[in-house]
Amino acid sequence: MPDGEGFGFWDWVKKPWIRRAMERGRPGRAKPTVPPTPALLRKLVFGPVIKDREAYRETLKLSGPEANPILLEALRNPRVRASKPYGDGFYAPSPLRMVVEQLQIRILPEALPDLIQLLDHSDELVRREAAEAVGLLGDVAGADALGRSLTHPDPNVRSCAAIGVRKACNDGRATPVFREAMFDRVRPLINDPEDYPTERGTAALLALDQEGALAILLDPANFHARNEKLQRHLVALRETRTPVPFDRLAALVADLRPLVGEYPFEYTCREALLVLGQTQHPDAEAILLDAMTWGNKQVVGGAAGGLQMLAGVEEPYAFVWDRVYKDGFGKLTDPQRAYLILNLLDAEVCNGGFHQYYVNSYSENAHLAPAAATLVGAPDYLELIRKANACFGPDGPPSDRDLRHERLSRFTPGVDETLRKLDSEYYARPVKLPALLSLFAARHAEHFRA
Repeated sequence: MPDGEGFGFWDWVKKPWIRRAMERGRPGRAKPTVPPTPALLRKLVFGPVIKDREAYRETLKLSGPEANPILLEALRNPRVRASKPYGDGFYAPSPLRMVVEQLQIRILPEALPDLIQLLDHSDELVRREAAEAVGLLGDVAGADALGRSLTHPDPNVRSCAAIGVRKACNDGRATPVFREAMFDRVRPLINDPEDYPTERGTAALLALDQEGALAILLDPANFHARNEKLQRHLVALRETRTPVPFDRLAALVADLRPLVGEYPFEYTCREALLVLGQTQHPDAEAILLDAMTWGNKQVVGGAAGGLQMLAGVEEPYAFVWDRVYKDGFGKLTDPQRAYLILNLLDAEVCNGGFHQYYVNSYSENAHLAPAAATLVGAPDYLELIRKANACFGPDGPPSDRDLRHERLSRFTPGVDETLRKLDSEYYARPVKLPALLSLFAARHAEHFRA
């Protein structure tokens, strides 16, 4: 990892004082604790600039419904509609952007005509947020406008419109008339040229009418191994927990097997195996175990995840974190502790290598990682973790973050290069650690479900 110009990742690694200055040297911002006066609320909402979006959100939350008429007035104000973002980032706040965000949260039906006007606004982010806000209302009066958003040239506008429609259905706001009006408007998204509108459109279609959508998705014209959009359909089916017949999935996996060396079919197979696990069918285990031997990392990951779901383990990572928040890390069982330690390690190493892992706070238990790898049954990763920890000397990496970072910053070029090589070996492992963790959670299911 070469040195970069200015402040970059390598500066973060080699100059611990930068991190300390950023984390400890910034003055704290006092959160608002009382509702704002009407005058202050108007000043905040109307701008002309918004420098602190979090303070804005917190203040509006405190104001409750008292802010609604002011937000509606701002939405119709020409100066607010013409406001520009404060800052250079794509998501920089502007008065209009923040008003539309609040209207997504507050779901005000009287805002519909004005939100429809914003679907053609010059600000790309406003168009996206407005499309979702119109969908969220679940009002048939917005169906034609939503239909235009669902065919908008910007795939993000199409996606946001579909997200709003799905949420309106899931939250119970969508009327039967709205559902009927939107079904045929959303349906073309299942074959959208872009992936995200396809996935979000499929989920919206299932929310509008699960039975009707499933009939379309399982039609042989769509549910076949060569359909390059099938991966996104399967993601939506899995995330919405829509029941899919076991025999159709088993036949699909068989048809996909000769294609798994090609893109995107290895990903399609991965998703098919995950949905197969959700069926809880007694014959699913044999198919999943067989797929574990296919030698494709995506397929192996899907098969391992399918076996985890077949064991009734839905979200082990969230389950373990919930235990941490409630009872503390020290109260975790040995399998839960091992699962969490290795999940955090894998996320950091895959994002920025062992250097990033040791800089960040999640490596405070790095000294426990070898034992965790042994318990999980990951000997290849055990070897790499031991070698990485050994770079700190016989006692391994200190638990104290500041001390660990200071030691890391003083590594010689040769030791830094050792860690980089270990990164490369880590990434090259044929069976990925998340797959091994899924199998581990399946074997110890009683530790990862209520």
